[in-house]
Order: sequence, then structure tokens, then C-alpha cells
Amino acid sequence: MHSQATESEKLEREMRAFRGTLRSVVLATTNSEGLPDASYAPCLEDAAGHVYIFVSGLARHTQNLLTTARVSVLFIEDEGETANVFARRRLTLDCSAAPIPRDYPDWVGVLDGLAERQGKLVETLRGLADFQLFRLTPRSATYVRGLGQTFRFEGEGLKQVAGVKPERGSPA
Repeated sequence: MHSQATESEKLEREMRAFRGTLRSVVLATTNSEGLPDASYAPCLEDAAGHVYIFVSGLARHTQNLLTTARVSVLFIEDEGETANVFARRRLTLDCSAAPIPRDYPDWVGVLDGLAERQGKLVETLRGLADFQLFRLTPRSATYVRGLGQTFRFEGEGLKQVAGVKPERGSPA
């Protein structure tokens, strides 16, 4: 059992390191009628694993987040960096979404972090009244390392590996 805990910790570190290499996420939201909408947003993560996005109120995904408070986010390896497009590393997070009001104590700090990670345009967007900050809280995650290498994370802080699919050719 000790080796399983060690493998789980390794997988969690690998998943978090992968997330940290990417500066944006693909968003999958639905509107009040259940119609899907795919988009993307630059992002920032905190130490607790929350994902923050700062998005225009004019965008459909923002209205969807306000209406449903649910979102699936996808971190995916760049096509140019993979040997096989079918085996791109990817991480999907099932999240709840909460708008963060401008008077929230951490709002300024999160926007400062976004500006540091994403560049000076954040400073301009910060002054636009329609832009809204959201905290996306992961409930579960699916990490695909490659073909036949899929891992599911659940629980507090996504530290519990569940439903580990063995690598091809290894015993089940």
C-alpha cells in the first residue's frame, strides 16, 4: 500500500506540474437551455488548486458561468510538442465556478498574479467594468498521460487517485 501512496503522490505532482506549464484553459460551458459552448481563457492557479479566469461579461462563457456555475476546463499539450496527436497529454477538471466581486479582499492579489503571468494587458482589462474574475474549484480531474494512461483524481485537493488505468502491456 505504501508504494500505491507513493505512486499517487508522484502522479499528483506530475499532474500539477503539467498544469503549471500552460497559461490558458479551454472552457466547456452550457447555457440555461443546456446548449454547449466551447471557448478559452488565460488562467492563473493558486496553491490550493483553484483556477482563476478574468473574462468579459460580453462573452457567452461568462453568462453561462453566471447562470449554471459549472464548467469543465481542459489543459492540453501543444500539438507541436507531442510525437502523436492522439496521445497529447491533457487534464480535464470538472469545476464549480464562483464570481469574485471586486471588493473581495484577494481580488487585487489575484489580478496582480494574472498580470505577472499573462502580461500587461491585464492592467488594461482590470479597468474595464464588464470584466469579471471567477474562481473555478475542481471537484474531480482526469489526467491522460498518453495512450492507455488515464488517471482520475478526486477528493479534497484532488489528492486521491481513483480508477487508475494501467499502462499498455502492464498487468491490470
